[in-house]
Amino acid sequence: MNITIKYFGMISEMASSADEMENFEDPISIREMREYLQQKYPDLLNITFTIALNHSIVGDEVMINNDSEIALLPPFAGG
Repeated sequence: MNITIKYFGMISEMASSADEMENFEDPISIREMREYLQQKYPDLLNITFTIALNHSIVGDEVMINNDSEIALLPPFAGG
């Protein structure tokens, strides 16, 4: 299963990249992906971030399909 991961804002600095490809043998949920990335990039444990799957914000229980794109979105300040 190939998954494109895009990083934005401070998260791209933590990952030292704007994007990367990951390959998983078995299907993976958003929750499992979050845990995987927090192990790979421990600084992610210190921030709250949202994950979008194929341009839509989704819950942790959603499964990621082959050739999907996920995006890690940092907290946004606004006004």
